[in-house]
Amino acid sequence: MRPIFVHNAQRRVRIHRPAIAQLVAFVLDAQSAPPSRGANLLISNDATIRRYNKHFLNHDCPTDVISFPDNSETSAGDIIISAQRAAAYAAEHRLHLHTELARYVIHGLLHCLGYADTSPAARRRMFARQEALLRRWLRRNIPVCSKLPLSRS
Repeated sequence: MRPIFVHNAQRRVRIHRPAIAQLVAFVLDAQSAPPSRGANLLISNDATIRRYNKHFLNHDCPTDVISFPDNSETSAGDIIISAQRAAAYAAEHRLHLHTELARYVIHGLLHCLGYADTSPAARRRMFARQEALLRRWLRRNIPVCSKLPLSRS
């Protein structure tokens, strides 16, 4: 069993941690990662990911995904995802939230596995792989999240 840890540190989106762990294992398997390799995911809000973005990348703004490749025997790396960014993007572009959040998980993992999006050619290669994996995952019909109802406080 792969060592996969999913920590949910936000309250806007109901995260299905077992489904996210399954998605991580699915991507690692599809990319032929050794069975001993896993990943650590932090599902956060914009404020939290903004702090990480400023501290580690010197960008004082929220972002969708930050990846820290590890390449050790047991970990592909650490990934921070803003569920708040995923919800906003999905709403703005009329996408399903679970699709967008799954896309962020896959994107972060591909970065940890050596994919880059720093040049047009690399970006095309990475996004083609990302979208192919996403289509395969969505056929399994295992949503990684659901939106929480808005509170009336």
